[in-house]
Amino acid sequence: MTAGAHGGGDVTLDAKLLYHRRIRILGAAGSNTENVLAALEGAGAGLFRMEIEDILPLERLQEAYARLENRDVRGKIIIDPGLDG
Repeated sequence: MTAGAHGGGDVTLDAKLLYHRRIRILGAAGSNTENVLAALEGAGAGLFRMEIEDILPLERLQEAYARLENRDVRGKIIIDPGLDG
């Protein structure tokens, strides 16, 4: 996961939600090969949970961008070229 690298430096968090769900945020600035490999291993082992807002076919890419620009999403939007539009 990244924060700031894609959406800018300001990240809005719901502290109450984090507290009640006992969610921890860990991180550090920068990366190196060891950290990237550890992150990939963790992702492959299912250690990270990402909220998926929607899975859309490639034909709806413009809609996905519009929703992101309008900040109309909470989770990630996945573009799957294998889906029929």
